[in-house]
Formats: sequence, structure tokens, C-alpha cells
Amino acid sequence: MDRGLMDVRRIREIGNWGHASEHIGRRWEELGLSLLPRRLGETKLWEPYGYQPSQFLPILAIDDIQEELSRLGLPNPDVVLVGADHDSDTVLQALDFKWTIEFASYRQIRAEALLGLLAESTPHLRAGLAQIAGSLDGHCLWRDGVLFAPDSYENRRFLSSPENRRQEYPIDPSEVVFESVDGVSFFGPLPGWSFAERLAQLDRAQGVIKTLEGAEKYYRLGAGILGAVHQMKTSIFDEDSSPLEAEEAWLLLRSVVRVPSTAAFVEYVGSKMAMRQQHLTRLQALTSSPYRFNDLVSDLAEKGIIVPERAEKGRTAPERWRWIEVHKQIIAEHRAHIVRTGKKLAEHGKSDAEILAILERDGRRLAARARAVAQRLIGASLADATIAHEPDRS
Repeated sequence: MDRGLMDVRRIREIGNWGHASEHIGRRWEELGLSLLPRRLGETKLWEPYGYQPSQFLPILAIDDIQEELSRLGLPNPDVVLVGADHDSDTVLQALDFKWTIEFASYRQIRAEALLGLLAESTPHLRAGLAQIAGSLDGHCLWRDGVLFAPDSYENRRFLSSPENRRQEYPIDPSEVVFESVDGVSFFGPLPGWSFAERLAQLDRAQGVIKTLEGAEKYYRLGAGILGAVHQMKTSIFDEDSSPLEAEEAWLLLRSVVRVPSTAAFVEYVGSKMAMRQQHLTRLQALTSSPYRFNDLVSDLAEKGIIVPERAEKGRTAPERWRWIEVHKQIIAEHRAHIVRTGKKLAEHGKSDAEILAILERDGRRLAARARAVAQRLIGASLADATIAHEPDRS
């Protein structure tokens, strides 16, 4: 790897070792919600849209609405703006907070997407909008939405890029509300920032980290390397370990990397993460239940119980759903047993590679155990159904 250069995509990959994108996304949503009221008052900003928003419904911050929309699995915006045009007609417009507009989906903010959500069973969403917009059954104008994004070089570059033009719905500059952001203030509260500052100091890049782009680069690298060192010191079977302190990670890296630099740290932890990924792939194969849903269907058939395929219009029959849920329990019990066994072996000093080899050699016994668990859960489900159908003799 060229120690002097790392492209944007590679930096994002490294950051994901420490969930940098998730931290950034949540921080931008929180900051966006606090900044939005001020931006709504900027009349010139909204003149191209032909109306002036005065209120908004923060969909992303209302639990009842989020639960409602998650069940539907349909694209939805973070916010719905509500205002009036020059004719005093009510206007509704979607808005989505996006730190990197390259990953924005215009489908989320199209007027049709919002209308599609309201056409479904979404009483909490309808009630929230009606509270600030009045009746939704009257004359409302639904506008395609906007993205709320930081004013960064990468976002500006993407708007004029071939990648954007190739999209089904290319994003136009008029569809983005840009916000100036101070990088140090934005990234400072996030986990991993202190490690990022150490990396910048090590690389003699204290000036670079003061820019938005430099702060983002070093934050992603800092969060990623810190996350990687934590994983290096943690068994893949330990799912509840506490985060590693920056000081401990720093001392570890300085002790094993001959010529310390950010690029050298990335090279070192990258090889360790590649090995860990191989271990996780093997673990995923082990935790996949050897008792398949087709096995369950066959075992039920031997008991004279036929699991229906599909009901009318492609919908899954209730009786099939019942056995799908039983199979999910079988899968969960198998996975829990694998993880529990691996954790015990790790506590006795076995390495992840040794534990995986032991479990892989034990495949026949694990398969027999999964079948025994299945028979127990099938019996319990049949017993519950029998009790439910017995007449009340009291």
C-alpha cells in the first residue's frame, strides 16, 4: 500500500472497522434537526421551491412513526416540511439529512414516496402531519424533496460527476440545502476523535485536520483503527466486550509498528482484520442451522401435518408463518449454543482459530443437537395449539 495516499473509498472502509459512518450519520441528523429551524426562516433559500416552510415533522425522531414505517419497509424521508405558497395553499415537502450525497436515494424524498406512505396504514404519520398541516384530505400540494448536506468538496464534486448523471434520478444542485460545518466542532464529540487527533499529530497534519475534509479523513481513520485494535484483542465469540480506550490502543500499536504513521498502522491492523474476517466467515457457516426449514416441513409431514406453500395473491398462509417462527427459534438456539460454546473455550485460553477448528470437527454432534432442539420446539408448538383448541370445561 502506498503510505502517502489513501483514496476516499478506502478511508471509508477503514472507518467502518469502528462504525464511523454510523456515528457520523447520527451526529448529522441530530445537528440537522437543531439547525433546520433557523434555515426555514431564510426566505431566499426557499424561493426556488415556490413556498415558505414554517414547520416540520421530524419523522426520524418520533418512535411511534419510526416503528410504523419500519414495518412497511418503504423508503421514507427524515423530515416533512410544511408551509404555504403564494396562494396560501398548504405545501408538504420531504427532506433527508445526508452527510454524503453520493449515497442519497432520491426515491426517499420524491413526492410519490411520501404519498405512498400515506396510502398505507400509517395512522401515526397521518396524525403527526395533520397536527401541523391541518386536514390532509383537502387541497395540499406535494413537492419533490430536498437533501440537507454539509458544504464539502466531495458533495460539490459529486453533483457534477458522471456517477451522478448516470443515476435514474440525478441530483440537481437546486435539490440540496448546503450547510457550512466546522469539522473539529462536528467530529469532536464522536467516539474515536481523540485517536484521530493523535494520528494527525503523528503525521504532522495538524493544519489538515482543521479543515472539514481533513477532519473527516482523520476521524474515519482514527475511529477505524481504534475499532480494529479493539477487535484484534477481542474473541469473535465475545459479543459484549467494552470499547477499548484510546491510550491502550495507541501504546499497543506503537509497540508493534517499527516506523509509526497512520498508513503503517493501517497496514498492520488491515492484515489482522483480514484474518478476523476469515474467522467470521467460518463462524457464520457454523451458526447457520444444519436443520433447514425443508427438514421441518418433512418432519411435520411424517406427523400428518402439511405446511401450506402460499395463500392467494402470493401471501404467506398463517399456518406457514407459524412454522416459520418455530424455525427461527431453532436457528436462534443453534446460534446461541455455538457462541456459548466458543466463549467458554476462549475463557480457557483457546484462540479463535483453535475454537473454530474444534467446532467444525464437531459437525455431526451439532447437527444431531439441532435436530433434537427442533423436535422439542415442534412438540411444544403442537402442545400449545392443542391447549388453545381445548374447550373450556370450567
